[in-house]
Amino acid sequence: MGKFYTEQRLSPPPTPPHPDGLLTPEQCAAWLQVPRRQLPRVGVPHIVISHKVRRYRVRDVLAWLDKQSRDGRAAP
Repeated sequence: MGKFYTEQRLSPPPTPPHPDGLLTPEQCAAWLQVPRRQLPRVGVPHIVISHKVRRYRVRDVLAWLDKQSRDGRAAP
């Protein structure tokens, strides 16, 4: 008979947010498709609102991604 296999279904990439928008860490991580804890580890730029609150400006993240790809580093 035939071989059995499981088909891995990948979700489509999230749509990019508006360039002037601010994202929560969870939203930014979902958009970049990385775990939330990776955002500060890889150096994604953020704005500190308070000691517990940080936000990610979309245009800053886009510029950071562009720089990562130009520098030859793997972007998340």
